[in-house]
Amino acid sequence: TIPKQKIKVVYQSVDIKKSYKKAKITLIDSNQDDIKCLIVGTLQRGKRQDEAIKAIKELVSKKIRARLYIVGDGNPDYKRFLKKLIERNGLKEYVHFLGYVDNPVQIMQRVDVVLVCSRAEAFGRVTVEAMKAGKPVIGARSGGTEELIQNGINGLLYTPGNYKELAEKIMYLYKHPEVAEKIGTNGQKWAETIFTQDCYRNEMFSILKQIRNYEKLSKK
Repeated sequence: TIPKQKIKVVYQSVDIKKSYKKAKITLIDSNQDDIKCLIVGTLQRGKRQDEAIKAIKELVSKKIRARLYIVGDGNPDYKRFLKKLIERNGLKEYVHFLGYVDNPVQIMQRVDVVLVCSRAEAFGRVTVEAMKAGKPVIGARSGGTEELIQNGINGLLYTPGNYKELAEKIMYLYKHPEVAEKIGTNGQKWAETIFTQDCYRNEMFSILKQIRNYEKLSKK
């Protein structure tokens, strides 16, 4: 086992201002919606889109008009499973598949909250992109997501698998828009400080310099 003091994590740069083709994405922008949610990722069980759908069901059952947009493509069997889940719970009006989108930030800017339900997220690029877009993120307390989100400060965390808790977190942001705005602002400031080219370059240079100095000392 490598001692923690000898491990250095260097975050890669994330740029949401890259020039992408403006995608023609149709969202149902209804003034009657209470809150719009987004989940981005490959359609596979590990990403847990089903958890987000179940959370929407909880909100709808409480008379909250919550809408969920699902961005991504992937496993056709899992997609069929998700569609059956939507149909079985009467959520066709509230859950929409948008397929693969080259630049999901375009959609992030048009929703209220971004959900990250994966149980084994590695780096968590979607989380960082959402933060840089100034949107509050609700993520599963696991993997890289737990490393990026400071609960209640730059995002909210929920217990993986507990879709009722996820629904409660969404409801909390809906009822406290000032908190949602503050979390989005905090996340944006933090992400724009950490996930930059300059920060990545400086961190790597510092590590390489330490290695070089260690090699010089070991040769003496």
